[in-house]
Amino acid sequence: MSEDEKCKAAEALRDAIVDADSDTDEASEALRDALVDADTDDITPAFRDALHSIFDSLDVDKDGILNTKELHSLAQICNGEDFADDELEQIFEFHECQGEGDEKGLTKEGLVDMFFVQAGARPEDVWADLRALGFDESLQRKSKD
Repeated sequence: MSEDEKCKAAEALRDAIVDADSDTDEASEALRDALVDADTDDITPAFRDALHSIFDSLDVDKDGILNTKELHSLAQICNGEDFADDELEQIFEFHECQGEGDEKGLTKEGLVDMFFVQAGARPEDVWADLRALGFDESLQRKSKD
């Protein structure tokens, strides 16, 4: 993709993000397309890279999983409050985890899968989370001036 094409794609995505409040199918589709490849129905490489970066920054103890405390950090950044107990149970039940009991945590691929599922259903929520986590419309971390 040429630089001109990248700029046009970023502009279209920026417009879709602005228009997401109108909740149109077209805006939602544009938001989803930056996250999920329409041809393969798989996560885009840029989105996967962003999620790996998010995981690495949240995995404070560097044990390769996001424990309950680290997941609550994610929820605090994105939503301003901790996950409810039932939300944590669903995360641990439906997405790849390692460990047992208090040592159980979400793996990197589990986090990717969690966001992939959300991107299919509510891409505008994923973009709100990504912005809260410091990413721009090209899925790059914004520089801290």
